[in-house]
Amino acid sequence: MAIPSSDLHHEFSKYGEIKSITGALDIKMGMIYVSYFKKASAIQAFVNKTERWFEDMRFTFPRCEKDYFGTYCMKFYNTKGTPKYASERDVREDFWRYGEVVDIRGPGLFDVPGDDVYVRYWKKTSAQTALSSLVGRYDSLCITPASDIQQDRFGVYTITFVNKHNVSEDEAWHIFEKFGPVSSLTGTFGVSTGRVFVSYREKEDVMRALQAMLISRQFHLQLAKSCKPLKFPKSVSNYYSATTKWRVSQEEEGEG
Repeated sequence: MAIPSSDLHHEFSKYGEIKSITGALDIKMGMIYVSYFKKASAIQAFVNKTERWFEDMRFTFPRCEKDYFGTYCMKFYNTKGTPKYASERDVREDFWRYGEVVDIRGPGLFDVPGDDVYVRYWKKTSAQTALSSLVGRYDSLCITPASDIQQDRFGVYTITFVNKHNVSEDEAWHIFEKFGPVSSLTGTFGVSTGRVFVSYREKEDVMRALQAMLISRQFHLQLAKSCKPLKFPKSVSNYYSATTKWRVSQEEEGEG
């Protein structure tokens, strides 16, 4: 049986003022995030709340490690038609307050299926400060786990992009060989909607290409599906929401 949100707030507020409780609220086995304004409060909650209090509950502090772009990546759900939906401009303004935003992308900002959005920083402190400041404002905001690029079954690392600038095959070779020896370059040229695939033998070469294009924005690079890091499965239904207001019983209202 899921623990009601009001009970979670009652239990965890014993250790200090709670900024927000987010996650799969009121869902059995859902992941819950409790955020405090003060570090000491989080530590006290961590020390005092153990498995004996709630069955199957685990406690952990958020880790902040680089992703395969070499950046610190944040993720949230941005579902149209909900109170927390934000435009790309809103996202940029909010996250830029905490440091240089390298990249913002995700279907949650565009008219394509999906609602996840990714925001990347160069600096760890920027991601950590944004997390503590914006949790509750953005749906299920978190720092993504460390990730790494995978070789495909041919032993190469492949990146891909839509050729919006309609560069020729020779031009593409010239651009991407700056980052290392290109193993292969294939795709559809001559149209601005053609997709191009670039493969390298060395991981360091593809990392240089990814990071360089984050800065120059010449091409919107993505990893080919065969090289993407392993992902946790996502529920078909989005149960994530934030609880920031609390109702108390008449008995509690009468106390004091």
